Amino acid sequence: MTLNNLVKELMTHGLGPRLREAGFKKRQTTWSRRIESVQHVVDLQVSRDSFTLNFGVFLEEVWKVCWLKPAPRFVHESDCFPRFRIGELLSGFQENALDKWWRFEDEGKAIEEVEDAVFGKGLAVLDSICTDRDALSFVRENLRIRLPLEFLYLGVLEYQCGEKSSGVAKLEQLLSDHHWGKRAQTSLDCLTKTECGS
Repeated sequence: MTLNNLVKELMTHGLGPRLREAGFKKRQTTWSRRIESVQHVVDLQVSRDSFTLNFGVFLEEVWKVCWLKPAPRFVHESDCFPRFRIGELLSGFQENALDKWWRFEDEGKAIEEVEDAVFGKGLAVLDSICTDRDALSFVRENLRIRLPLEFLYLGVLEYQCGEKSSGVAKLEQLLSDHHWGKRAQTSLDCLTKTECGS
């Protein structure tokens, strides 16, 4: 079986139907569903000779503050915060988690492992995140924030969850960043004005 055939098998007979039953809609290799005030995303990432899985939670109000525009009509994993990879999930979010990729040569094993990972662990994590506060708790318990964009999202999320001083402090740390400083300032301005996101 080729990689393309393996991916097609997962999408049409493995992951696809079961994710649809769980309320997800698909576009290309990404599935998304709305639960309460958030959206859950499962993404099948394909490289030249292997594939992996990514998960994410889309927080619309955080997005609006950070990007000053409406949410995308279909959410992709790269739009999400928090987001995590299958290797992190399988390790229990250990700091030294190894990335997990499957090759097409692993056909039978890959299909079984992917389904076990998604339906045995991945959806349970996503199901536990239904509000902004859930997302904040998940980030604090499981993820290490390293990238400026993650600090931006986390600062806005904290502010919107009522932890205003902590959120402002994180955004202010980004002000001197030559790439993210302007975005952090517009987010701060937005948060402190009632018309933000309107």
